[in-house]
Amino acid sequence: MLDCFMVKQDDDQYVCAYGGLNHYTKINIPARFYEKVDHLDFNGKQYSIPSNIEDYLTYRYGNWKVPINDGSWDYRKDDGSIVYSQVVNDEKISESP
Repeated sequence: MLDCFMVKQDDDQYVCAYGGLNHYTKINIPARFYEKVDHLDFNGKQYSIPSNIEDYLTYRYGNWKVPINDGSWDYRKDDGSIVYSQVVNDEKISESP
């Protein structure tokens, strides 16, 4: 399966669209989260992350400090930045082994 991910800056926000065979999602993320970045080393590689990471995580995931262990969180529906989402086939997302 192939997913497609596109992003563009539109004034003070980034508009992202992604999807696959069974879903399409559009999200808006305020540009302020990407105006200044920090760097994180993970498994020998360096990644850019928003400098105000806690505010970013709260914007996207709500109360991200409290784990959801029942498998109910679905990135296609529950991301706080979603402005539009269509799930064509609501089958459970398969997890990587």
